[in-house]
Parts: sequence; structure tokens; C-alpha cells
Amino acid sequence: MMKLYSEDYIIRYAKQHSPFYRELYKDVKTDHPTVKDLPLINQSDFWAANTHGSDNTVLTGAIEDGLVFKSGGSTSAPKFSVFAHDEYETFCHTSGLAFMYNGVQSGDKIANLFYGGLLYTSFLYVHDFVRYCPIQLVEYPIMGSTPIPEILHIIEQHKCNVINGVPTTIISLFEHAKKTGADISFVNKIYFGGETFFQDQRDFVHSVNSKVEIRSGSYSLVDGGLVGFGDNSCGFNEHRTFDYVCRLEIVDSDTGEVIEETNKTGNLIVTSLYRRLQPMIRYPLGDRGMWLEPENVSNRKFLLQGRSEEGARVGVVSFYYDDLRAVLQSVSGVHILNYQLVITHFDGKDALAVRAATNETSLAKDHKKEFLSGLYKERVLFKEEYEKGHLHEPVFEFVSPEELEYNPRTGKIKRILDQRL
Repeated sequence: MMKLYSEDYIIRYAKQHSPFYRELYKDVKTDHPTVKDLPLINQSDFWAANTHGSDNTVLTGAIEDGLVFKSGGSTSAPKFSVFAHDEYETFCHTSGLAFMYNGVQSGDKIANLFYGGLLYTSFLYVHDFVRYCPIQLVEYPIMGSTPIPEILHIIEQHKCNVINGVPTTIISLFEHAKKTGADISFVNKIYFGGETFFQDQRDFVHSVNSKVEIRSGSYSLVDGGLVGFGDNSCGFNEHRTFDYVCRLEIVDSDTGEVIEETNKTGNLIVTSLYRRLQPMIRYPLGDRGMWLEPENVSNRKFLLQGRSEEGARVGVVSFYYDDLRAVLQSVSGVHILNYQLVITHFDGKDALAVRAATNETSLAKDHKKEFLSGLYKERVLFKEEYEKGHLHEPVFEFVSPEELEYNPRTGKIKRILDQRL
């Protein structure tokens, strides 16, 4: 059963029951504010308040039913997203409805290659929204952690014509099919999530199977919940908003003004209209984008344009900008003044470079292994994905402060340079 609430109700409920939101909105003068009257959430403050303990000030009540997932972040400071049962049901029901508009056909056999366990969301979420899709579908819950040869065997044996998974798993599957000469010409649709499916990766898949169609499964995040969906009109990195389940805004990163015009890039901000236990009101998604259609169009189309300054996603690895601060401070004797993350994509894989500003570049270079070890300790998945061959090895570059890139208008450092798109 789906439960959706008005914007006014969600705001009033959060202010009444959540100490965090009550403090955040203490200077809001109007009795019935819209989201545009409210301040944006500061992610660092939000996660500092959203602890998994009795001192949590974000939640509007006790966790008495529902699901707890782990959000991106680091291993040393894990972040959790909480859904009451009815909220999770709404999340999956609406995603299932949207899946119906995304090219899926009655009778499709869907191989679910997403990941589950360890509080991960994706496998369970995809399983449930396929189940709630109004079209008759058959799901094969294989899971991405299954050895690639076994995945290929199951897909061949059952003639699964649809694959749902992250691009790295799908690429590995198609590489194995090409190597072994397996015939997977019956696969006609791929739905991906978790990371971008870049053009060089698409070209490789089409070299193995020229007829397969590659689409985004949805634009959903464990933090922000359900945000956007794809349909037959959507091209590369394009989605439509879920008007009745969230409010999506695009906000100028320098001025904080809401952008309504098309073809102007800003940060994506979401307000969920179904989450009450852990309200998400004007929450920065960590992505940048721009509107492709005018303001009065329902389920308005937008284009994703890489990561914003809140965090980075390198392959399937989510990493918050602030999580790196502890890594850079962990090496004794080296003083890091500032830093920025540079994300690139080449040879079919993502790469992360940490550009750290210091007046002791020679000394810092002598400690590169310690910095890399600190990064792996903070986010174990970086090392795992590198060792699997899914990512290039992260690198640390030590430069003088003036060599970092800054915004020419404001003089502020560009915290994340996403050069993939």
C-alpha cells in the first residue's frame, strides 16, 4: 500500500517530531512554508545528527518497524538510512510502476545481478520493485557476488533476456561471454544502476551483442530515496522526475538560487513525500544536473551531469568528500592545507586522484603508501574493487595550493572535479 503526503504535511511533521529539523527551521517565519522557503541540509551536520543510537536527533520516532540500510560513506563512520515498512513499500511500489514505462515487456525474464547483504539496498530493492511492477515478469535472483561463470550459466540455462545490475558486473559478464564464445544474443535489455554506463563500456557490450538495449533502471539512492525514472524518450543520463513521490530542485551552487530555466547546471536537491521516520527535506543528492524541459511539464526531464561537491561515486564506491580529511590528517609530519578529488574514466574503468595541497610536496611524496593505506582503511571497497580489476588504483598527487582549481567567481575551491562526462 502506497502512502504519500503533502509537502506541507512532511515539513510540519519533521519540525514537530525531529529535533534536528526543529533547530534547522527555527528562523523560518511563515507558518506554512514550501520547500523553497527552507534552508538546504548541510550533509555533514545531517550525518553527525543521524547517529545509530539514542542520541539521534534526525529521526521523528523510535525504530520499531521497517528496514535499516547502510548508506555510502566510510567504514570507520558508517551512515544509515532508515525506512519504516510503509515507506519502503511505497518506495518499491512506485518504482515498480515506473519500471512499467521503461521498456520492460510482459514475460521478460530478469536476472537480478545487484548486491545484497551487509545492509546494502540494491538487490532487495530491485527484487521488490520487479515484484510490484504491474506487468507479468519473471525474476531470477542471482546476485552480483555470484561467480561470473555461474551467472553466465544460469542466464544461458534460463534464457534470461533482461539483466539488472551495476555496469562493472555486466561488463565482466560480457567479457566472459566473449572469451568463452557463449551465445547471449537472446539478451535484449540491460537495466543498470549504481554508476554511469559510459560510452566505451556500451561500445564493448554492443561488440558482443549489437542488439541489446541499455537503459538506466531508475535514479534512486538509499539516502534520497526515489528521485527519477526512465522512459522511451530518455537518452543517455536522462531521467524524469517522480512528481508525486518527491520534489526535485536544481540549485545554483554559488548563489543557492533555485534554477527553473533549461540547460543551466546546478546541484540536485530532493524532498521525499513518503518518508516520515527519517525525513529527507531539501537534501543534496551529491549530483549535478540540468532541466531539459520547461517548468510546467509534468514529470519533467532532467540530465545528470556528474557529481557535485558533497561526495564522489567512483565505479560502485561511494565516498564523501569530508571522509578524506581524516585520511590526509593521519600521516604524521605532513601538513595538508587543502585538497580536491579528480574523477576520470579511461580504459573502461573509473579512476580517482586525490590532489592534496601542501608546502611539503617532497616529504608528502615519500608517504604515498601511507596515504593509500589510510584510504583503503577508511573505505575498504576501494581496495576490493581495484583488486577485482573494476577500478584503476587511486593515486595521490601533492601540489602547491595555487595548483588546485578554484571557482573564478567566488574563489572557492572546486572540491570535486568529475571529468567523466
